[in-house]
Amino acid sequence: MEVYNPHLGYEADVIQNNMGLVHSVANKFRGVLGNGLDYEDLVSVGTLGLIMAFRNFDGRVNAFSTYAIPMIRWEIQRFLRDKRYSVRVPRKIQECLSSIRKQGWANDSIEDITRKSEWHPEEISEALKLVNGWSVVSLNQMVPTTENELTLLDMLPTMEDFSRIDVNEFLSQLTASERTVIELRMEGHSQQQIAEKINKYQVVVSRILKRIREKFAQFQAGTLSKEETAMRETSAAIEWFVDEKAMSNPTIGLNKTGIYFNRRAAHMLGCKIGQCVRVGFDGSKKRLIIQVGDNGLKLRKGNDSGGLAIVNERLVNWLEQKKIARKRYVLHRGTDAYYIELERHA
Repeated sequence: MEVYNPHLGYEADVIQNNMGLVHSVANKFRGVLGNGLDYEDLVSVGTLGLIMAFRNFDGRVNAFSTYAIPMIRWEIQRFLRDKRYSVRVPRKIQECLSSIRKQGWANDSIEDITRKSEWHPEEISEALKLVNGWSVVSLNQMVPTTENELTLLDMLPTMEDFSRIDVNEFLSQLTASERTVIELRMEGHSQQQIAEKINKYQVVVSRILKRIREKFAQFQAGTLSKEETAMRETSAAIEWFVDEKAMSNPTIGLNKTGIYFNRRAAHMLGCKIGQCVRVGFDGSKKRLIIQVGDNGLKLRKGNDSGGLAIVNERLVNWLEQKKIARKRYVLHRGTDAYYIELERHA
């Protein structure tokens, strides 16, 4: 049975109509042909990338070509790397290439660049080959769509683009925590998944990604200094005090009578006196799950500050059996339920 994508149509028709994308990308890699590798090999591999793009396209990006071209390129790059055709660029040439790009000399002649710099003509020639032949991209290069504002950072599904010279140089300017976050993001993890892996809140991950984009803008402008990165490393190693018990944070307290929800937590759950909640334990993730429903444990007035409480002796005994500490925890919003992380009390 022929494969059908509701956003595009039948696979055979879409692939045939978009082979021009494959040739457009393959042409950029003609510089590595030879030694048993010909142009048709690149087209064949690029077609696999096009097929993969067709089968994964979900309509989030308005133009199919916007989604397909990076996947065709990554498939060809993977093939070249596996076949040991990938270019190993000397550090001197990398530095020359970086200088050319930052100064905006990519379209200048070798003679002009030689006059304006201290680089040798041979080095400039090799660097310009990389500019013209390998189409070095950036992490925050805008992808044109009519509906969404996306960057390659949002679309990259794998780590393969890290082999690019500009990206490698930029990564070397990030702090350890920033590198970890960007690598996980480019592996396809969501902000929430990254937060769980690095044991941080999602809002922290969002701030780190925003900081990375700001630093990349500085990197492109040539104003990002290694001193700033060193300061970031020092700052990242400092654990700052955060008053988790402040009323601005939604918290849940486990005590000798049951569970107490502060006013923010009650508002976050959208519940009131007389409603019921279910309490569950996820041992694999060390979480207590809170779910509002038609049955379960009934909520009562907690205190004069607007909080709610569950008073239930059997619940207390059950929590003790699970060896859950009687402490205050920050309430988080999950996909279909709320939860507290038992290993990170407030």
